[in-house]
Amino acid sequence: MLTIKQELDFYDFINEFEGLDNTSFENEREALGIIFDFLCSLGDDMEYMEIKDYIRFQVVEMEQDAFINSYDNLLNLDDDADQDEKHQEIERVLNYYTNYLGNYEYNGQTYYLFDEF
Repeated sequence: MLTIKQELDFYDFINEFEGLDNTSFENEREALGIIFDFLCSLGDDMEYMEIKDYIRFQVVEMEQDAFINSYDNLLNLDDDADQDEKHQEIERVLNYYTNYLGNYEYNGQTYYLFDEF
C-alpha cells in the first residue's frame, strides 16, 4: 500500500471531511472549522482514518438547551440564569469532564462541540 502524507489547510480539510457519514452537525462547516483548529493546536501528525474516526465517533455536538436537559445534575444554574451564565457554566462543565473543542451560533442557538464524557 502506498501512503502519501500531505498538509491540509482549512479549505482542504473542509473539502476532505464535509459530508462524512454518521455526522449530523447542525452547521457542518462551522463544526469542521472548530475541529480543524483543535486538531492543529495538538501539533500531532494524524492519518486520514484517524481524523475521520475521531470526527465520526468521538466528537459530540449538543445544543445549549439539550445539554442543560441532559446534564443538569452537573450544572450549578439558578432557574433565572441568563444566557451568559448558562454558557459559562456549560463551558466549565465541558472543560472539567471532557475535551472541549469550542462552540458556535447557528439559527439563534448555541452549539457545543466536545469529546464524549
